Amino acid sequence: MIGPFRGGRAVAVTGVPGQPSHFYFGSVGGGVWESFNAGDTWTPIFDSEDVQSIGAIAVAPSNRA
Repeated sequence: MIGPFRGGRAVAVTGVPGQPSHFYFGSVGGGVWESFNAGDTWTPIFDSEDVQSIGAIAVAPSNRA
């Protein structure tokens, strides 16, 4: 298994250009998760939002944080 158990099915995944170990993924029933260590650990970053289902995700070139 890759990613957190509570995240559910991953629908959208993106990396951050120039940061080879930084990733985000969005799941059907678990919001958006972030990893700074190539997926060894994941942190939920969308828990305070009302909508949890994610269908697409992208990193803006102007804000690669």
